[in-house]
Amino acid sequence: MRTHTMTTAEGMAAGALGKGRAARSGKNQVPRNMILFFAAPFIGLTYIIVLPLVAFGAIGTFMITAAFAAG
Repeated sequence: MRTHTMTTAEGMAAGALGKGRAARSGKNQVPRNMILFFAAPFIGLTYIIVLPLVAFGAIGTFMITAAFAAG
């Protein structure tokens, strides 16, 4: 539900901030996208490998906490 309507001054300020950010990020956009495109499979593989380790660590922590809380 919308509770606030942007005023003209707020809209102009938001537009000015957006233009400055776009101008700065545009000059290296293609090389950055190429690097991310080729790095994406390795980033995904890292997540696949690390996620089960994090899960086992969390389960182990819960088990140790439960063991000491019960005793």
